[in-house]
Amino acid sequence: MQPAAVAEDRRFRLAGYAFVSGAALIIVFNLVFPRADDAWDVPAVLEMMAANQTLRQVSFLGVGVGLWALTAGLVELVRALPSPWARVGRYGTLLGAAVFTVSIGLGMAATGPAAAWVASGSDPVSVDYALAAALNVADDGVWFLAIITYWGSLGVLGVALLSSATFPRWLAVWILVVGFATAALVGVPLAVGVEAPALLLAFGIVGMLTAVWALLVGVRVLRSSP
Repeated sequence: MQPAAVAEDRRFRLAGYAFVSGAALIIVFNLVFPRADDAWDVPAVLEMMAANQTLRQVSFLGVGVGLWALTAGLVELVRALPSPWARVGRYGTLLGAAVFTVSIGLGMAATGPAAAWVASGSDPVSVDYALAAALNVADDGVWFLAIITYWGSLGVLGVALLSSATFPRWLAVWILVVGFATAALVGVPLAVGVEAPALLLAFGIVGMLTAVWALLVGVRVLRSSP
Protein backbone atom coordinates (compact mmCIF):
# COMPACT_ATOMS: atom_id res chain seq x y z
CA MET A 1 0.00 0.00 0.00
CA GLN A 2 1.25 3.47 -0.90
CA PRO A 3 2.15 5.87 1.95
CA ALA A 4 -0.64 8.24 0.88
CA ALA A 5 -3.18 5.42 1.09
CA VAL A 6 -1.89 4.40 4.52
CA ALA A 7 -2.22 7.98 5.75
CA GLU A 8 -5.76 8.15 4.34
CA ASP A 9 -6.74 4.93 6.13
CA ARG A 10 -5.32 6.25 9.40
CA ARG A 11 -7.27 9.49 9.06
CA PHE A 12 -10.42 7.55 8.32
CA ARG A 13 -9.92 5.38 11.42
CA LEU A 14 -9.27 8.47 13.52
CA ALA A 15 -12.59 9.84 12.26
CA GLY A 16 -14.26 6.63 13.41
CA TYR A 17 -12.72 6.89 16.86
CA ALA A 18 -13.76 10.55 17.00
CA PHE A 19 -17.37 9.62 16.25
CA VAL A 20 -17.49 6.85 18.85
CA SER A 21 -15.74 8.79 21.61
CA GLY A 22 -17.68 11.99 20.89
CA ALA A 23 -21.02 10.18 20.90
CA ALA A 24 -20.17 8.34 24.14
CA LEU A 25 -19.14 11.55 25.92
CA ILE A 26 -22.24 13.42 24.78
CA ILE A 27 -24.58 10.60 25.86
CA VAL A 28 -22.97 10.09 29.28
CA PHE A 29 -22.60 13.74 30.25
CA ASN A 30 -26.03 14.70 28.94
CA LEU A 31 -27.56 11.99 31.14
CA VAL A 32 -25.80 13.24 34.30
CA PHE A 33 -26.05 16.97 33.50
CA PRO A 34 -27.97 18.69 36.35
CA ARG A 35 -31.06 20.61 35.26
CA ALA A 36 -33.72 22.69 36.99
CA ASP A 37 -37.35 21.60 36.73
CA ASP A 38 -38.23 24.94 35.14
CA ALA A 39 -35.47 26.27 32.90
CA TRP A 40 -37.12 29.72 32.82
CA ASP A 41 -37.31 30.12 36.62
CA VAL A 42 -34.01 31.97 37.06
CA PRO A 43 -33.73 31.73 40.88
CA ALA A 44 -34.44 27.99 40.71
CA VAL A 45 -31.85 27.57 37.96
CA LEU A 46 -29.21 29.41 39.98
CA GLU A 47 -30.00 27.35 43.09
CA MET A 48 -29.60 24.19 40.99
CA MET A 49 -26.21 25.47 39.78
CA ALA A 50 -25.04 26.11 43.33
CA ALA A 51 -26.21 22.69 44.53
CA ASN A 52 -24.46 20.85 41.66
CA GLN A 53 -21.43 23.05 41.04
CA THR A 54 -18.80 20.36 40.42
CA LEU A 55 -21.03 18.00 38.46
CA ARG A 56 -22.24 20.87 36.29
CA GLN A 57 -18.72 22.03 35.42
CA VAL A 58 -17.51 18.50 34.68
CA SER A 59 -20.60 17.84 32.55
CA PHE A 60 -20.05 21.02 30.58
CA LEU A 61 -16.47 19.97 29.84
CA GLY A 62 -17.52 16.44 28.90
CA VAL A 63 -20.20 17.64 26.49
CA GLY A 64 -17.80 20.20 25.01
CA VAL A 65 -15.06 17.66 24.36
CA GLY A 66 -17.61 15.24 22.94
CA LEU A 67 -19.02 17.89 20.63
CA TRP A 68 -15.62 18.77 19.22
CA ALA A 69 -14.71 15.09 18.79
CA LEU A 70 -17.96 14.56 16.89
CA THR A 71 -17.29 17.64 14.78
CA ALA A 72 -13.80 16.41 13.92
CA GLY A 73 -15.28 13.12 12.76
CA LEU A 74 -17.88 14.92 10.64
CA VAL A 75 -15.29 17.15 8.98
CA GLU A 76 -13.14 14.17 8.08
CA LEU A 77 -16.09 12.05 6.93
CA VAL A 78 -17.23 14.53 4.27
CA ARG A 79 -13.81 15.93 3.38
CA ALA A 80 -13.53 14.05 0.10
CA LEU A 81 -17.15 14.44 -1.04
CA PRO A 82 -17.42 16.52 -4.24
CA SER A 83 -20.84 17.92 -3.33
CA PRO A 84 -20.89 21.68 -2.58
CA TRP A 85 -23.27 20.82 0.26
CA ALA A 86 -20.34 19.09 1.97
CA ARG A 87 -18.31 22.29 2.15
CA VAL A 88 -21.25 24.33 3.43
CA GLY A 89 -22.09 21.71 6.06
CA ARG A 90 -18.46 21.31 7.10
CA TYR A 91 -17.94 25.01 7.73
CA GLY A 92 -21.37 25.25 9.34
CA THR A 93 -20.64 22.52 11.89
CA LEU A 94 -17.33 24.17 12.77
CA LEU A 95 -19.15 27.47 13.28
CA GLY A 96 -21.89 25.75 15.28
CA ALA A 97 -19.34 24.01 17.49
CA ALA A 98 -17.62 27.34 18.11
CA VAL A 99 -20.94 28.95 19.11
CA PHE A 100 -21.69 26.00 21.40
CA THR A 101 -18.27 26.48 23.00
CA VAL A 102 -19.14 30.10 23.78
CA SER A 103 -22.41 28.91 25.31
CA ILE A 104 -20.58 26.35 27.44
CA GLY A 105 -18.15 29.01 28.61
CA LEU A 106 -21.00 31.30 29.66
CA GLY A 107 -22.72 28.45 31.47
CA MET A 108 -19.57 27.54 33.37
CA ALA A 109 -18.93 31.19 34.23
CA ALA A 110 -22.43 31.53 35.70
CA THR A 111 -21.89 28.72 38.19
CA GLY A 112 -19.44 30.56 40.45
CA PRO A 113 -21.59 33.68 41.01
CA ALA A 114 -24.64 31.44 41.51
CA ALA A 115 -22.86 29.50 44.24
CA ALA A 116 -21.69 32.75 45.86
CA TRP A 117 -25.25 34.12 45.73
CA VAL A 118 -26.69 31.08 47.51
CA ALA A 119 -23.85 31.02 50.05
CA SER A 120 -24.47 34.69 50.91
CA GLY A 121 -28.15 34.13 51.64
CA SER A 122 -29.84 34.25 48.19
CA ASP A 123 -30.44 38.00 48.21
CA PRO A 124 -32.29 38.73 44.91
CA VAL A 125 -30.80 42.23 44.67
CA SER A 126 -27.17 41.22 45.20
CA VAL A 127 -24.38 41.68 42.66
CA ASP A 128 -23.78 37.91 42.55
CA TYR A 129 -27.41 37.29 41.60
CA ALA A 130 -27.35 39.94 38.87
CA LEU A 131 -24.12 38.56 37.41
CA ALA A 132 -25.20 34.91 37.54
CA ALA A 133 -28.62 35.70 36.07
CA ALA A 134 -27.11 37.77 33.25
CA LEU A 135 -24.63 35.03 32.36
CA ASN A 136 -27.39 32.42 32.45
CA VAL A 137 -29.61 34.44 30.10
CA ALA A 138 -26.67 35.04 27.76
CA ASP A 139 -25.85 31.33 27.85
CA ASP A 140 -29.42 30.46 26.86
CA GLY A 141 -29.45 32.95 23.98
CA VAL A 142 -26.17 31.70 22.54
CA TRP A 143 -27.22 28.08 23.07
CA PHE A 144 -30.42 28.57 21.08
CA LEU A 145 -28.44 30.07 18.19
CA ALA A 146 -25.98 27.18 18.42
CA ILE A 147 -28.82 24.68 18.05
CA ILE A 148 -29.95 26.38 14.85
CA THR A 149 -26.42 26.61 13.46
CA TYR A 150 -25.15 23.16 14.37
CA TRP A 151 -28.21 21.06 13.61
CA GLY A 152 -29.00 23.04 10.47
CA SER A 153 -25.48 22.25 9.30
CA LEU A 154 -25.99 18.57 10.16
CA GLY A 155 -29.02 18.63 7.88
CA VAL A 156 -26.88 20.11 5.11
CA LEU A 157 -24.29 17.37 5.64
CA GLY A 158 -27.09 14.84 5.35
CA VAL A 159 -27.86 16.23 1.89
CA ALA A 160 -24.17 15.91 0.99
CA LEU A 161 -23.99 12.33 2.26
CA LEU A 162 -26.91 11.37 0.02
CA SER A 163 -24.57 11.93 -2.93
CA SER A 164 -22.04 9.42 -1.61
CA ALA A 165 -21.99 6.05 -3.35
CA THR A 166 -20.66 4.26 -0.27
CA PHE A 167 -22.43 5.92 2.67
CA PRO A 168 -25.69 4.16 3.68
CA ARG A 169 -28.66 6.15 2.46
CA TRP A 170 -30.69 5.52 5.61
CA LEU A 171 -27.98 7.08 7.77
CA ALA A 172 -27.86 10.12 5.48
CA VAL A 173 -31.64 10.52 5.66
CA TRP A 174 -31.53 10.07 9.45
CA ILE A 175 -29.21 13.03 10.05
CA LEU A 176 -30.85 15.11 7.32
CA VAL A 177 -34.26 14.83 8.98
CA VAL A 178 -32.98 15.19 12.56
CA GLY A 179 -30.78 18.13 11.63
CA PHE A 180 -33.31 20.26 9.78
CA ALA A 181 -36.18 19.34 12.13
CA THR A 182 -34.16 20.27 15.21
CA ALA A 183 -33.06 23.61 13.79
CA ALA A 184 -36.53 24.58 12.55
CA LEU A 185 -38.84 23.07 15.18
CA VAL A 186 -36.71 23.40 18.32
CA GLY A 187 -33.97 25.97 17.77
CA VAL A 188 -36.04 28.66 16.08
CA PRO A 189 -38.94 28.64 18.61
CA LEU A 190 -36.48 28.79 21.52
CA ALA A 191 -34.53 31.60 19.87
CA VAL A 192 -37.63 33.75 19.38
CA GLY A 193 -38.68 33.38 23.01
CA VAL A 194 -41.09 30.44 23.16
CA GLU A 195 -40.88 29.15 26.75
CA ALA A 196 -42.17 25.60 26.40
CA PRO A 197 -40.74 22.69 28.44
CA ALA A 198 -41.76 20.42 25.55
CA LEU A 199 -39.11 22.09 23.38
CA LEU A 200 -36.36 21.23 25.86
CA LEU A 201 -37.67 17.66 26.09
CA ALA A 202 -37.68 17.44 22.29
CA PHE A 203 -34.11 18.72 22.17
CA GLY A 204 -33.05 16.07 24.66
CA ILE A 205 -34.57 13.39 22.44
CA VAL A 206 -33.06 14.65 19.18
CA GLY A 207 -29.73 15.19 20.93
CA MET A 208 -29.70 11.51 21.85
CA LEU A 209 -30.78 10.55 18.32
CA THR A 210 -27.86 12.55 16.97
CA ALA A 211 -25.43 10.88 19.36
CA VAL A 212 -26.74 7.40 18.47
CA TRP A 213 -26.36 8.29 14.77
CA ALA A 214 -22.76 9.33 15.39
CA LEU A 215 -22.09 6.10 17.29
CA LEU A 216 -23.47 4.02 14.41
CA VAL A 217 -21.41 5.98 11.89
CA GLY A 218 -18.28 5.55 13.98
CA VAL A 219 -18.77 1.81 14.31
CA ARG A 220 -19.37 1.52 10.56
CA VAL A 221 -16.24 3.54 9.76
CA LEU A 222 -14.08 1.44 12.07
CA ARG A 223 -15.48 -1.83 10.74
CA SER A 224 -14.85 -0.78 7.13
CA SER A 225 -11.28 0.43 7.78
CA PRO A 226 -8.42 -2.02 7.19
